[in-house]
Amino acid sequence: MRKIIITTSENLYLPVFFKRLFEERSDFEKIFVTNIKKKKEKNSLSVLLRYLKTFGWKNTVILIWKYIKIEILDTFRNVKIASIFKSKKINYEIIENVNDVDFVDQIKSLNIDLIISVSCPQIFGLRLISVPKIGCINIHGSELPKYRGLLPSFWTLLNQENDGCVTLFFIKDEKLDLGDAVCVKKFKIPANISLHEFLIYSKKIHATSLLNTLESIESGSFSRTPIIDSKGSYCAFPTRDDYLDFVGKGLRVW
Repeated sequence: MRKIIITTSENLYLPVFFKRLFEERSDFEKIFVTNIKKKKEKNSLSVLLRYLKTFGWKNTVILIWKYIKIEILDTFRNVKIASIFKSKKINYEIIENVNDVDFVDQIKSLNIDLIISVSCPQIFGLRLISVPKIGCINIHGSELPKYRGLLPSFWTLLNQENDGCVTLFFIKDEKLDLGDAVCVKKFKIPANISLHEFLIYSKKIHATSLLNTLESIESGSFSRTPIIDSKGSYCAFPTRDDYLDFVGKGLRVW
């Protein structure tokens, strides 16, 4: 089965995912990393300011230090996703727009069976969705259609759920976090876990779930279950009040 991954250049949590994935397989035709170079600096600043507005100075300083630490550590060992790809001799390419006509044509030329979206920040257009023979799979950190949208891990902890979940689903159209579920994996949330720790913990489970899903697709033993929009909820980026509610319940970001 010929498959590619489309992901993004996020280096705090995605390295955990890819390290677990590559423990068992790295047989991907190519990995494409979305990184809009011309707008990167502006986008990074806007994301940081949004984070600051919600989570405050202390958490923002911790976040910045963690990214600085990653840059330093990457000079000694492979901690960024690009370095991990290189160390595993994975063929990867930086792209700007997944729906660009030239990019879609490039994917067509690869004769792909499956596209896997791993935290890709761009919505797949219908032209791209129609390219792979089997389909396009996305990975979402909740039991869809519950907690569709942004930061499902935050909302899961805020609502004091006992279980976390990851849903792998086939993308059918341009509707966000909807399609046909192919894997729904629930897991117990460890006690007293912070948001940061929960994201790291769950990324490993996401990767293991993808490995199991790939096996089921290759063996033909998988099934599709439609995700019903009307039974779910959509979550935006948390507000300052949401954060205050979060810490008010004794929860931690770090």
